Formats: sequence, C-alpha cells, structure tokens
Amino acid sequence: MNEKPPNRGDWRRVLPGIVVSLVSLIVVFYFADLEKLRQALLLADIRLIVLAGGLMLSWLFVRGLLWRTLLKNAASYRDVFWTINEGYLINNFLPFRLGEVARAFLLSKKSELSFWEILSTIFIERIMDITYAVGSFLLLLPFVVGARGQGAYAVLMGGVMLLVFLVLFLLARNRQWALEVNRKLGQRIPLIRRLTDRVVPSILDGLAILNDGRLFLWALIWASLDW
Repeated sequence: MNEKPPNRGDWRRVLPGIVVSLVSLIVVFYFADLEKLRQALLLADIRLIVLAGGLMLSWLFVRGLLWRTLLKNAASYRDVFWTINEGYLINNFLPFRLGEVARAFLLSKKSELSFWEILSTIFIERIMDITYAVGSFLLLLPFVVGARGQGAYAVLMGGVMLLVFLVLFLLARNRQWALEVNRKLGQRIPLIRRLTDRVVPSILDGLAILNDGRLFLWALIWASLDW
C-alpha cells in the first residue's frame, strides 16, 4: 500500500506562524515574573480561572467565525482561528497593535489570499469594533456618574467611523471607478503606479464583503454575539 507523501507546502505555510508564536512566548516568559505569577495563581479561585478560560475560548471561537466571514470564507477556520491567537499574542508586547499587521502577513502565508486583501478585512473588523464600543458606551452613559460630558466625544467618534465605513462601502460598490482613478493617478505619477498597481486591487478584493448582503449580515450577527 502506497503511503501519501507529506505535503511540504503545508509546512511552509504554517512555519512562519510557528516561529512567530515561539518567539512571542519566549519574550513573554523572559519578561514575566514567574514567581509572582505562581503566587497569584495560588491565591486565585481555580473555578473562576476555569470559567474565565472557557469564556475566553468561546469569545475567540466567535471571533474566528467573524473574521472568516469577512474573508468570505476563503480561508479555513483552523488557519483563521490560530492566526487570530498569534496576532493577539504579538499585540501583548508590540506597540501600535502590530499584531493586526502580523496576522495579515501570517494568514497570507497559510492561504491563497494576499496580504493587502486580508489587511482590509481587519480594517473593517476594527471599524465594527469601534462602532460597537461607541454604541455600548452611549447606552451605558446615563448610568455612569459624572460622565455625561463624554457623550459628545463618543458621538463624534461614532460619526467618524460611520463616515469611514460609508467611504469603504462606496469603494466596494464602485470597484471599476476606483481602479480607473488609481490608473489615471498612476499615469501622472509613476511612483503611485509602482506602489499601488497590486495593492489597490487587493484592498478592493478585501472590501468585497460589503457587496455581499447575506455574508455581511452574518458578520454583523457574529460581531453582535462577540460583543
């Protein structure tokens, strides 16, 4: 009986994620005070730790469903789930939420999707997060003593996010127009053409979820459950 040879391509796809995860764990444990961590665990209620762990896994499970939906199911759930965990791990010790950029890079190595296409879906995900956060803040604002004056900032932030979302929606709906504008700018400024010839189409591919009402509705459902 012939055995199926190992798929070396699969190893090449997952290797960057394994390397990044190992390096991240080494950095975390290097800077962590393990003795204080041990003492804190001894004082903690193990039942609450187990409950918190279960809730965290449930949240990550739903988060994976949300991101995979934004990707139009073009990547396997396994790859999406582990890439999310790798990105959040990197966010713990790198500034400016560079873990989001890292998970776009890592998933591009595990799937047929391009880096910029994936990054645009993460951008949509972040806009949804901020919009939900602003909505939650405004709903809870009447119950917070002395925070009424903060409502204007929340409304402003929510308005900005809705405006950005509207621009992305219009770009997704008018793909050919956006490509034509980019082409004309590239003709006038060669540097723009060299920088955006591949980037702009990939970004627009990532925004395509905004044209799919059924999938985007599912994304809203997962985001609502997530929050």
